[in-house]
Amino acid sequence: MSPDSFPVSYFVTLKDPQKYDAVVSQVSGMDGVGNVSSLKELLGPLFSALDKLRNGALAISALLIFAAVLQVSNTIRMTAYARRREIGIMRLVGASSWHIQLPFILESMIAALISAALAAGGLAAFVHFVVYGYLRDTLGKITTWVGWGDAVQVVGMTTALALVLALVPTLFLTRKYLDV
Repeated sequence: MSPDSFPVSYFVTLKDPQKYDAVVSQVSGMDGVGNVSSLKELLGPLFSALDKLRNGALAISALLIFAAVLQVSNTIRMTAYARRREIGIMRLVGASSWHIQLPFILESMIAALISAALAAGGLAAFVHFVVYGYLRDTLGKITTWVGWGDAVQVVGMTTALALVLALVPTLFLTRKYLDV
């Protein structure tokens, strides 16, 4: 065989990427090997930037969750103040604390479900138009994209989080602001 029968470059996929240094030390001294490079060196800055973006998105998410709890708290306080006359009448006729809290809880749950439905619609539109309509055709050979199964899983988690973020503060704050 002549040197012309070999390709200019040769790609090797390691079963254990942690053994990269051992392979480099063995192969780099061989005849005909100009250099040994790793995609990890090339793509390392990209993955580092993606990690930083993920951490930033998680920090912003935590801040938004805190803001949502504060908003629910303020809404419950203002609603209790606006309905103080009705609440007083309910107390006078002997309504239990659960019956006084129930309208607030139901309103909070309905608002959470409507919000989750709007978020699910936005996510479905994004998956349909952006992921399936654009990204799969243009960048489908580079990476695998999310599918409808992933979108359904996120919708379920979003709905659960919306209900928890609406109901838990409502339960605690109605006790505080209604004095039941």
